[in-house]
Amino acid sequence: LAATEGGAGVFLRIIRPSVFVYAEDMSQPHAFTVAQGLLLCMLGVVGLLVLFSLSNNKAATNALKKLQLYFFKTGVYFLLSKDSKWPKAADPDTWQFEKDVSEVRVLFIRHGESIWNDIFNKGFGPGFLLRVIGGLLREVSLLDTPDSVLVDSPLSRTGYKQSYDLARFVERVENSPTLENDLAILRGQTTGTIVVSSNLRRAIETITIGLWSRLKRGRDKVYIMSALQEISRNVDTMSFADAHEVPDVHKLKEQLTGWTADCYDSSLNYGNKTLKKRGGMRINQFAEWACNGHSLADGCKKRVWSHEPAFLCSTGRKGCVATGFRSRLLL
Repeated sequence: LAATEGGAGVFLRIIRPSVFVYAEDMSQPHAFTVAQGLLLCMLGVVGLLVLFSLSNNKAATNALKKLQLYFFKTGVYFLLSKDSKWPKAADPDTWQFEKDVSEVRVLFIRHGESIWNDIFNKGFGPGFLLRVIGGLLREVSLLDTPDSVLVDSPLSRTGYKQSYDLARFVERVENSPTLENDLAILRGQTTGTIVVSSNLRRAIETITIGLWSRLKRGRDKVYIMSALQEISRNVDTMSFADAHEVPDVHKLKEQLTGWTADCYDSSLNYGNKTLKKRGGMRINQFAEWACNGHSLADGCKKRVWSHEPAFLCSTGRKGCVATGFRSRLLL
């Protein structure tokens, strides 16, 4: 079960038939990078004015950290990143597979709509400017807090609704034996499964709400994986959380009875993506982990192509749940 983010394509090929629930960013290709750049500049100017007017030291610290994130991390990454560019793999139909392989079953869950999606991905009609201004005002109002609606953009109201729709889907009764088996995996009714998520808040929120009937029992944790961080240069794909930190998703306390941050494990979160490491490397890391990591694949044979990876193994006894990057599936 994998929670995924938007980004460049990845090939996943399974030797025996398998079912995937595909999780990805709900965004479309962004065409107006100039508007996004101007938005960051405006935030910076307004932020400096607000910073000088602050009297609370904690608020000033939060504002300074936010400005550093806008300019020195997010801004630089936006201008110089080549996260979605790497040499493409050969045609999958030409790949040579080893005969005796086992498999890992991976179910991908697409995260719900984020506030960034709500602002920038609903067309450029008359309402677009109003959405941008509204987003800017909300961002300024959060400047002295450790929260943001643009950087590491969380779920929108629609995104929360979609997550609850997922929760209802997971709990429904199915007549199809194949689908019922996958729903049993999602519910945690089978042994040897694990839940992982991108280090971005919208993916964590989606999988927490969607699988809350499983997580609230306290037997599972959601493993935060930086390898699943979205492939894109946009500011909403940068994480607030540092290495081995759990992103701040405290709003879930308002959504879920009994929720605490104890349901997350950040040992697989190695921090924000950097200019030196592109998306293809993170995809390789996830494929490597799924085959060999976390006691998931005892004796599993693997093959990960050097450029755009393929993923072809697992033990049929194990399962994996993840949330994070856009994938193109060839079954």
